[in-house]
Amino acid sequence: MAKIPAVYQGAASNLFAAITPTATVAPMATYSLATFPYLRPDWRVKWAVKTVTLTWSGVSAAINGEIFVLTVSNLDAGASVATITNADGLSQAITIPAVPLDGIPLTVIVDLSGFTNAQKTSTTWNLVISGNSVNVTLGAAIALYGPKTTFLNNMSGSNFAWDYHEKEHHGQEEKKNVYLSRFILDALTRERSIEFLMRANDAGKAALTAWHRSSHGGALGSLFWPDPNVSDGLFGTLGDLDVQNVCQGYRPINMTFTELSKGIPLL
Repeated sequence: MAKIPAVYQGAASNLFAAITPTATVAPMATYSLATFPYLRPDWRVKWAVKTVTLTWSGVSAAINGEIFVLTVSNLDAGASVATITNADGLSQAITIPAVPLDGIPLTVIVDLSGFTNAQKTSTTWNLVISGNSVNVTLGAAIALYGPKTTFLNNMSGSNFAWDYHEKEHHGQEEKKNVYLSRFILDALTRERSIEFLMRANDAGKAALTAWHRSSHGGALGSLFWPDPNVSDGLFGTLGDLDVQNVCQGYRPINMTFTELSKGIPLL
C-alpha cells in the first residue's frame, strides 16, 4: 500500500488554461507565445536571450494557485535561474533537477500551498528566468493548478488506499534483416505511465470521477504527482475509469495515467 499522499489535478483546475502569456522579450521568429495554451510538452518556444519573464494575466482570483508545473525546459539544473511570482507578494525559487541520462528533463513541480491565501490568490502570475547559461527554451506546457488535491493514505476515515506500478517506454524502431542482425533507430523520446489500483470509499469514487471528467477522460492533459517529496511528476492523460462496486462504501478502481511525450532532448 502506498504511504505517500499523491497529488492529482484535473484539467479544469489549471488556472493557466486557455491564457496566452506575454513576455518581456519576444520569442525567436517562427516561435509563438500562442503555443502555450495548447499544453503540448513536445512543442517548443525558443528565445535568443538568456533572461525572460512570462506573465499570465486574467487568472481567476477565486481559486488559489497551489501547484506550479514546468514540464520541460533547458534551464540550468541546480542553479537559481527561475522564480514563480505573482502580483500579491508570492515569490518562490524553482529548483531545476539534474537531467536524467537519457537527456530528457523531468517535470518540475513546485508546491505553493504553504503560502497564505492572500499570497496564493492573484490574477497575475510570472515565471521569471534570469541568467540561464544558454538561450531559453521551454516546452509549451506550463500549468498552475488550484486548489491542491491529494490521495489520502489509509483506509480508516480517508478516501483512498492505493497501490501502483510504473512503466517506462523509450521511442525506437527496430529492423531485423535476413541474417537476424538488428538495427535500432533511437527516437530520443520517453513515455512513462502509472497504473494504479484504488480502494476507495464513496467520497473517493466521487473525487476520482471528478478528476476523470474534468479532464474529459484522456482528451485533456492533467497532472499526477505520485511522490510529492520528489520534484518530478507526470503531465499527461488518464485512461478509462474502471470502477468495481463490490459493496457499499468499498469501490476498487483501476486506472492508468500516461505521461505525454516531451519530444526529443532540448539542444
